[in-house]
Amino acid sequence: MQLKSLKINPATLFFFIDADHTYNCVKKDIEIWKTKVKPGGILCGHDCEGFLADFNIEIINKNLDKDFVHLENFIFGGFHPGVVKAVGEEFGNSVTLWSHKDLTEHGISGRSSIWSISL
Repeated sequence: MQLKSLKINPATLFFFIDADHTYNCVKKDIEIWKTKVKPGGILCGHDCEGFLADFNIEIINKNLDKDFVHLENFIFGGFHPGVVKAVGEEFGNSVTLWSHKDLTEHGISGRSSIWSISL
């Protein structure tokens, strides 16, 4: 489905991005959808396993067109470099990364690669 054919209520309070994980596509998704979320609403997405500083920037930049890069001894088994870079560039440390939170207080064991920000 073409994006321009979607009818989105301009007062959308919540939008979740989980599509193509390459850098250019994630960056474009964020640019488009953040304008569709009402101020105070939440924009969030999947597969952001950490902040830019959590990873080797050379590995990120060499793999921006890849969906997933495997990393040994990493809690998620690897990461999505395009998502990490696009989210990091757009929101920096203002974004909430659930990979950095202990979810046991919510009755969940393990970690999540969800990211979220209130706009």
